[in-house]
Amino acid sequence: MTKKDQIFNCLQCGECCRGEGGVYFETSELTGVAEFLGMSVDRLQETCLTVRNGRLYIKTGADGLCLFNRQVCGIHPVKPKPCRDWPFFRGNLIDPVSFEAAKNNCPGIDPEATFEEFRSYAAINYPKLTEEI
Repeated sequence: MTKKDQIFNCLQCGECCRGEGGVYFETSELTGVAEFLGMSVDRLQETCLTVRNGRLYIKTGADGLCLFNRQVCGIHPVKPKPCRDWPFFRGNLIDPVSFEAAKNNCPGIDPEATFEEFRSYAAINYPKLTEEI
C-alpha cells in the first residue's frame, strides 16, 4: 500500500464531471434526486436529462460540465452510480494504461499509487465492483 491510507479521496474538483454522455441515472435513482432538488421526477427529466440508447443521461452546460456541477457537485449526496463508482470503473481496474490516464487527470487518486495497489484497494473496499474482474 502507498504511504497514504486511502488510494482515492474525492476532492470535488470537477475533472470527472466533464464531457457529454458519460453519466446516466438508473430509473430507481430518479425519485431521490428529484426530492433532493425539490422538484418532480417529470421536471427533473425535462430539464436535466436526455434519453440516449434507452438510458437517461445528465445534460451538460455550454462549458461541457455536468449540469449539476457548478463549482461543486449539486447532487453529491444523491449522485448516480457512475459518479459514486468513480474512479473504480472496469477499464481502470483491468487496464494499467487506463488507470494511469485516470490518475493523471484526477487529483483525488494518490499519484504514488501503482496499478496493483489500486486494484487491491478496490477489491477490499469496493468488492461488488471487482467481483467479475
